[in-house]
Amino acid sequence: MLRRKIIPFIVRRRVYIAVILPLMLLFWLTCMALPATENDMRKSVCMLDGTVTLCLSDGRHVADLQVYPVHQQGVWINRHWWWPSCDGRVLTLLPFPSSHFAKVQPDTALKRQRDSLSVALHRATMVRKELEYYLRCHNVQDEGYNRIAAYSAWQVHQLDSLKSLSAVTNKLGWRHLTFLYKCRFSVSWYNDKGQLHRRSCRLLRIPADSIALPVIVHTDKAVIPWGCRAVKNVPWGVSRHKEVITVTLSPADNRRKDHTILTRGDYDRGQKIGVAHAFAQPGTAVFTLHGRFVGLVDKEGSL
Repeated sequence: MLRRKIIPFIVRRRVYIAVILPLMLLFWLTCMALPATENDMRKSVCMLDGTVTLCLSDGRHVADLQVYPVHQQGVWINRHWWWPSCDGRVLTLLPFPSSHFAKVQPDTALKRQRDSLSVALHRATMVRKELEYYLRCHNVQDEGYNRIAAYSAWQVHQLDSLKSLSAVTNKLGWRHLTFLYKCRFSVSWYNDKGQLHRRSCRLLRIPADSIALPVIVHTDKAVIPWGCRAVKNVPWGVSRHKEVITVTLSPADNRRKDHTILTRGDYDRGQKIGVAHAFAQPGTAVFTLHGRFVGLVDKEGSL
C-alpha cells in the first residue's frame, strides 16, 4: 500500500522538476538579458585616478623609467552576462602619450637609463656635500639658513631615491629585457546622496604592446560597491548603426547627485561617436538607446 503511494508521488515530483526548473532558468536568463535602465547607466560609471609607470623588466627585477598621471573614466562590468559577477572589476582604456623609451630597444633604454642615473647621482652627491659643508660652517640661525636646511632635507630624500633606483637598475640583466607598465589606481564614485567614495585597486602590470587595449582593473575588495551597477556584455551584440548614449562622470556638474551627464548621438561602426568631444573622452561608457552596453570610447573618439 505504501509503495503504491510513494511511486506516483516521486513520478509527479520528477515531472514538476522537469517543467519548473527550465522555466525558472528561462525566466532568470530573460531577466539578466534585459538592457540597462537610465539609472543603471548612471550608476555604472566611475573614475580612475593614479599613476602608470613605464618600466624595464628582465623577468626577475623591475626598474622604473617614466611616470604618467592618470585621470580616466571606467565602468563597472560583470564577468558573465548571465550572472551578477562584477567582483569589483572595472573596465577602462589607458591611452598614454608615446615615450621616447618606447622608440628604442629595451637594452638601449637600459644603457641610457644607467648613464643618466650615474650622472644624476654624481651631481646630487656633490650638491649634498656642499650643503653639508654650508650647514656645518654657518652658525647663524636666520631665515636663509632655515630655507637651506629645508632644501637640504628635500635633497637627502632625492638622493636616497636616486640611489634606490640606481641599485634596482643595476640588478637588471641584459637578457629577456622587456617594457611593461605598472598601474596604481584608486576608483571613485558617487552614492545616492552625492557623497564621493573611493577605493584602492590592486597593482596591475600590463605589457607595453597591450597598453591601448581595454583592461580590467580589480579593486582591493572583490565586491561591487553598494548602489553601483555593473554592465553586461551580451553575446549577440548590437547592430552596425545605432543611436547611442554616452555617460560622462563630471564632478563639477552639481545638477545631479550622481554627477553624470547623458548625451545622445549617432554611432557607425568604425567611425567616431557623433557627440561633442567633451562627452566622448577616452573611457566614456556608450549604450544604445535601449540600454545595451556597446563599449568604451577610445582616444580616437570611436569604439
